[in-house]
Amino acid sequence: LTAEVIETAPLIDGLFGKDEWGGCNQAYLLSSGMVGVIGHKSYLEKAEDGQEILVYLNISFVFDPETHEAKELKIIGTRPCYPEGPAKRPNLIDCAFTAGIVMREDGKADLYSGISDAEAGRIVIDYPFEGHGEILSTLEG
Repeated sequence: LTAEVIETAPLIDGLFGKDEWGGCNQAYLLSSGMVGVIGHKSYLEKAEDGQEILVYLNISFVFDPETHEAKELKIIGTRPCYPEGPAKRPNLIDCAFTAGIVMREDGKADLYSGISDAEAGRIVIDYPFEGHGEILSTLEG
């Protein structure tokens, strides 16, 4: 994996709406041959006072490298899922920037995120790639 490969890679359709953006934070090779992805989805939202709020959500999906399609896009965490805490700036109150997952012995996963650009947090989630195989390895660049 090189910078050139990343820069010239085709986009994966269907992940983000018109005014949304995001990306992959972790990628795992699954026993099914699919790629399990932990990532983030982001957008701007207007607060009641008119201020723009930056929203970051934790997401997962399964990527089929043969068809180049994303399947089962899920929101797996949002800022309110994590413990209360301060925000670096008022427009970051709804920001959970995905760091990644660590699998647990009970089959669930610890999901870590940067919280409101001021702290780190952890929540426990169900295995995000259920039905698509077990994690074989982390795909690294």
